[in-house]
Amino acid sequence: MEQPPIAMSIPKYQQIALEIASKIAKGDYAVGQKIHGRSSIAGQYNVSPETARRAFCILSDLGIVSPEQGSGMTVKSSGKAAEFLHQFANRTT
Repeated sequence: MEQPPIAMSIPKYQQIALEIASKIAKGDYAVGQKIHGRSSIAGQYNVSPETARRAFCILSDLGIVSPEQGSGMTVKSSGKAAEFLHQFANRTT
């Protein structure tokens, strides 16, 4: 009897980072566009502001977005967003 594939548990903050990166890579968020801050993203995804902060930290560390004091994040690179998605897909296969 075949064993079912093992499901990977991806932390919620990483899921959010991947979803935002996907939207940036697809052009839903353009380079230079502002993305709502932590509290808005936390409400949108029904998570704590800390979880949203961790998601933005991943994206910021990779140069995909840049924090703007008091006004959320600004999209910096769709290419880096696509690269992050590609690297994540390679890591999970």
